[in-house]
Amino acid sequence: MPEKDSYQQIYLLPASLHNLTMSQRQRQSFSTLQFIIYAHVLLLFSLSNAWTASPRSVRRIASISTERLGHSQASLNVPGNIRSSIRLHSSQNVEAAPLHNERAASISIHIHASKQSNGITARFANMERAESELLQWADDYRKRINNEDVEKPYAGVFHNVISGILALPKQSTSDPTESVVSIDHDEAMDQLRTVMKQSKRTKLTEQHSESSSARATRLLDLMESLHEPLGLIYDEVIASHCMDALEYLQSSHTNTGEEAFNYAWKSAKSALALLNRSEELYRETGESIQLPSISSYISLMDVWKAIAVKSEENSNVKRREEALDTVKSLHIRRMEVYSFNPVESDGVKGNHYNLLPMEITVSDVQVVLQYASEMLHKAEPSYPLPTFNDSIGTWHFNQLIFDLAKYPQSFSGPLAQDLLEYMVATVKLHDKATNDSNDNNSDTSTKNNPIVPKPNTDTINGVLKAWMVTPRIDDAARRAEAVLAQLAIWQSEGTLWSVSPDIVSYNTVISCWKESGIPGSAARSTEILTLLEANTTDISPDEITYGSCIGAWAEAAYRGEKGAVRRAEEILTRMYQRSKADPLNCRAPNTRCFNAILLACANGREKGGGKRALDLLRFMERLQSEGYDDVQPDSYTLNIVVKALTNCGEEGAAEKANEILKRMEGSKDDGRLKADLFSYNSVLDALAKKGDAVAAEALLNQMYKRAKRESGAETPNAFSYTAVLSAYARHEDKATAVNRAEALVNDLETKWASGETDSRPDTSVYNALINCWAKSGDKKTLYRVTQILDLMEELGLQGGDSDVMPNSRTYCAVLDALSRSKNWKAYNESLNILDRMEELYAEGYESVRPCVRAYSIVISTIARSRKKGKAIKAQEVLHRMENEYRKGNTEARPNVYSYNAVLNAAAHTPRGDEKEQEEAFKVACLTFDQLRMSAHLKPTNISYGTFLKAIKNHMPSSDVRDDLVKSVFRRCCRDGQVGTLVLRNMKHLASAELYQSLLEGESNFDLPKSWSVNVKEAPTLATATL
Repeated sequence: MPEKDSYQQIYLLPASLHNLTMSQRQRQSFSTLQFIIYAHVLLLFSLSNAWTASPRSVRRIASISTERLGHSQASLNVPGNIRSSIRLHSSQNVEAAPLHNERAASISIHIHASKQSNGITARFANMERAESELLQWADDYRKRINNEDVEKPYAGVFHNVISGILALPKQSTSDPTESVVSIDHDEAMDQLRTVMKQSKRTKLTEQHSESSSARATRLLDLMESLHEPLGLIYDEVIASHCMDALEYLQSSHTNTGEEAFNYAWKSAKSALALLNRSEELYRETGESIQLPSISSYISLMDVWKAIAVKSEENSNVKRREEALDTVKSLHIRRMEVYSFNPVESDGVKGNHYNLLPMEITVSDVQVVLQYASEMLHKAEPSYPLPTFNDSIGTWHFNQLIFDLAKYPQSFSGPLAQDLLEYMVATVKLHDKATNDSNDNNSDTSTKNNPIVPKPNTDTINGVLKAWMVTPRIDDAARRAEAVLAQLAIWQSEGTLWSVSPDIVSYNTVISCWKESGIPGSAARSTEILTLLEANTTDISPDEITYGSCIGAWAEAAYRGEKGAVRRAEEILTRMYQRSKADPLNCRAPNTRCFNAILLACANGREKGGGKRALDLLRFMERLQSEGYDDVQPDSYTLNIVVKALTNCGEEGAAEKANEILKRMEGSKDDGRLKADLFSYNSVLDALAKKGDAVAAEALLNQMYKRAKRESGAETPNAFSYTAVLSAYARHEDKATAVNRAEALVNDLETKWASGETDSRPDTSVYNALINCWAKSGDKKTLYRVTQILDLMEELGLQGGDSDVMPNSRTYCAVLDALSRSKNWKAYNESLNILDRMEELYAEGYESVRPCVRAYSIVISTIARSRKKGKAIKAQEVLHRMENEYRKGNTEARPNVYSYNAVLNAAAHTPRGDEKEQEEAFKVACLTFDQLRMSAHLKPTNISYGTFLKAIKNHMPSSDVRDDLVKSVFRRCCRDGQVGTLVLRNMKHLASAELYQSLLEGESNFDLPKSWSVNVKEAPTLATATL
């Protein structure tokens, strides 16, 4: 046993933890194992909220403790992949960091707590803590000594804090009484009295100096000294300043009008200054990620227009003129940023080209067409090279531009833009030559005039279309919108005064935003629609405009954007109401518009999506009965409704889907509502999710009968069989289920061999069959699933048959079957399969990429085994997983289930062997702490419950254990993760007195809601006795 002094060296604790140290008598009664456990407990405490230690003191204790326990300091590091997730856009090398940064994690916790807080005071307080810690971090970094290990604050942390501050509720700028929060009556009255003592002028001053925008700007100033902020960060702060300015202007009608107007002016100036800095950074770096968004220019122009109007009302001519000049300047700057750098060519202001050679002059019209055509032909040999003669004109340029859209290439948009710029340059040169000749009274005969392919509206629309279809260009939508903005300049200059955009132009830009998939694209599409509705142009939106906007929200719903379905419904409602109010000029919704919003319901997977889809279908039928001939449900409409019912997970959804299918089958129309393969497969999918295997197989047989009865009807395909097999995987009678599954696959093989169907068992079918065996609990599972896997590897990997090539899902299904089999061979077999996946992926088989699910299942299999040292083995697999992610396999990023599986292996390590218990508890401590300090993961109720189980099984009963339990449980309460498993293990782990004290004297059976706010279940004290 080590000497007393050596343990004193390990336990270098602050005064607040002196009560946790042990007396000499206690030390003598502890075993070596207990002392080692004690070291790990104190290490965990040093990283918990029980003691807010400095990073250096934490590292000191960690290094001493791990050194004593025979572990390298590297075992305490958070993996590089997790560190990199928090160090967004940092110029530092991720792997160079010696330790995970506790400051970043702490700031992240405060931001998360702010978002989860219900009270406004708590939200502000948490964000103030996050801001304060970030400022201290930056200050420590700038004052660091050469040998002091202080990392540069990460750019991602700056962005998160700035976004968190801007997300705080805005303080009112009108009446002081409106700032009183709805809280306890006495507190509210005290707050009201305090607030009322202040004048409105004082309030405005404080709000301006301490506003979220001002705080965010100060942080952005600091960030600029350390990093190159992204354009979207500037956009966020600019938007906040613009909102402040508009609110100040709105409140300027009160007796603080002049003061409010001055603050509006200051806010607008702050926003303008930020735009200047963003543009400057963009020009310095040339990186598109530093490019300020068009919305920033638009917001600023709106603000300065409003200031100009207010200045006119206040008879302030000087400020009115300055505001109007700013609007004009912003308009020009937007065009410059979203166009190309101007150059002088033949005395005419032109543009740099993206792809056309710079030496090309405006007289080389045929050369330009030939050059661009050959570029397209080289990239796409199927494009026929055109022949050009002397009669070249606008039509030839337009045709080539539309061909660039027809044969999409990575250069389609840029080259189409070049051709447009070239055409404009020829027009400018011709206009200049004409003016010069008129001034000189010289003869301007047609034969001396060069060819002038003047752009028209079709040219503009072709360029927009080319931008829309250009792959791998993130800002294609912005570029397309900039084309219309540039056209406005050419109109004002007189170059293209007769060329105007039409509804096709605006619809194409909206489609560009729809297809872009970038955040905010649906909102921008809607903004353009609103401009058209407001009659700011001579063009009114049509059905395509509304349908595209609704489609943009459908795409947003698919990406998981909250409220997308509601926004789509609002657009449809607006369209319907406008058509009712003005039927001659406003178009009514048609089937396409309804189909788009139904797609949003199907994509959104929100609660109530199925009911919404049915309601919309009834609305369509009502409009049809009222004489709206353009609103007629078709087979696509009903298919989307069925899909929405399939995805919603609502009670009775499968039955409703089946009813719609029967309606389609019984339709007597001209085929408009005829059921197709998609219709049947969607209903099969709904039945599969319900687990109604009998009905699913009956429908499958019905499809074959229909194919024999009706000419042109399709037979079931691989997806049809996969759906039925998935239904059997959920069947209650597992023995019957696996037998029927085998029979179905054999039946498909027979039908395919006989030519009765064109579909054959493919990878998805075999994966579903393996899944049935995994869920069966049959003793033959291990043998059968490995047999199927061997067959797929033989045919797919060795034989080159891509239809049955095993993929990651195949291996995951086999691993899941092994994990459930309870066979003693499962431990080694699962590790062998994981090795095989890693080897195949290294050899270039992309489809066999090891994923997080595969690693997690293997760890769970290890945890369920009775193998000695399973905790260490589980931890090794987790480290393999982390290394795989570091090497670039993004699918292998560990999730919370991975860490929970390691905790489970440690918690269920058998007692008796002191060394193995020691190792298991070390694994539990390090794994739980790694999860807790992760930048992208948070412990769940399962994490806390399993860690408490590890404490119970491997830590001797003592005051130290009680203190650790207190710390873990209180943190669990703060995280809102007190679930049934936590309460159950707490009841078995803590004494009755400690248990009651931790419940803080609750007299009823309901725990505080905040304790379990992040748990799906809602535990009570009664559930703890389960």
